[in-house]
Amino acid sequence: MKKFILVISAIVIITSLLAGCSSSPSTSTATPGTSTTTTPVTTIVVGTGNDMQKFCYLDANGNLVGFEIDLLTAVDKLLPQYQFKFEVADFASILVGLGTQKYDIAAHYYAWNPTRAQSYLYAGVPYLHYSYKITVVKGRTDIQSLSDLEGKTVYVASGSNTANYFETYNKTAKKTD
Repeated sequence: MKKFILVISAIVIITSLLAGCSSSPSTSTATPGTSTTTTPVTTIVVGTGNDMQKFCYLDANGNLVGFEIDLLTAVDKLLPQYQFKFEVADFASILVGLGTQKYDIAAHYYAWNPTRAQSYLYAGVPYLHYSYKITVVKGRTDIQSLSDLEGKTVYVASGSNTANYFETYNKTAKKTD
């Protein structure tokens, strides 16, 4: 139920933000005895990825699917004055494209962090919570905590919150000699 409420909150927030984005006025055309209002359709370019399972990825038929895609497609259906156009790019370049206004929205499971919050608008209510996990080969017992990773190579996606977390950790953690 909590997840459902968060999803609905995200839809309401995105809908509100997009409703405030439109600068195109409605136009009205009427013939005697009738009233017809037409609203120009504004294209919203969504920068997204295609390789993050569950959130934005290609299905077996090559279709863009996932939670981010489903959420924005549902919002798009609620807003006839907008048409969402999805453009695929890699994780790090989508935020660059958002900053240069190539994209109007970034949808690639971007977690909030203070650096991003200085440049990008986030919904007031998060729709997902992310926790970090250390995964090692079964039977390996020498890694039980972050401090056990000292001197080891750790894979993280460039520009991700996980990368930011490890960069901050590396700067502030007490080093052992």
